[in-house]
Amino acid sequence: MAGEAPPSLTLLEKLQPAILLSSIAIGLAASQLAPTFAETSSKLITPALVGLLYSIFLMVPVGRIASALRDRRSIGLALAINFVFIPILEW
Repeated sequence: MAGEAPPSLTLLEKLQPAILLSSIAIGLAASQLAPTFAETSSKLITPALVGLLYSIFLMVPVGRIASALRDRRSIGLALAINFVFIPILEW
C-alpha cells in the first residue's frame, strides 16, 4: 500500500545480527579453550539451530513462538514441503 510507513523493528530484531555473530564467537572461543565443552555442547547445536532458524525465517516475535507452534496449518505445510515434496523432487 503506497504511502504506508514500513513496520519498525523491535530492539531484539535490530540486535539480531550482533547477537548471532557474538554467539558464534563465544561458541568458537569456548570450544577452543575447553575441548570438553565442544563434546558436551554438540548435543545442543541442532535444537538451537532449529529454534534460531525458525525465528529468523518466519520473523516470529519471541513472545509469540508458542502460539506459532500451535498453528497446525503452517507446521503441516512446512512438514509436507520438507519431508514429502523435497524428497520427491530430489529423488
